[in-house]
Amino acid sequence: MEYERDVEKYLKERIEAKGGLCWKFTSPGMQGVPDRWCTLYGIQFFVELKRDSGRLSKVQKYQIQQLQHQNVPVFVIWNKEMVDRMMCALRFRREV
Repeated sequence: MEYERDVEKYLKERIEAKGGLCWKFTSPGMQGVPDRWCTLYGIQFFVELKRDSGRLSKVQKYQIQQLQHQNVPVFVIWNKEMVDRMMCALRFRREV
C-alpha cells in the first residue's frame, strides 16, 4: 500500500524533473478543489491524489466536473503507477 504523501512527493519529483511546475493548490472558502496545480509541456492541469482505499467526495466530483467543463484536464491519482501513466499521456499529447 502506498501512502498519499509518498505518491504526492513522487508526482512532484517526476514533473519537476521534466522542467514542469507542481504546486500545492488551496482555495480559501472553496471545498473540494484538487490537491495540485501543475504545468508540463505547455499543458496546465490539476491533480487530485487519493490513497488506495480513498474515494472522491461529492464536492470533489462536482469541482472536477466544473474544471472539465472548462476543458481543464484533471487527473485523479491513486498510486505511483498512475503517475507514470499520466506522464506518458502528457508526453504523447505534447507530441501530437
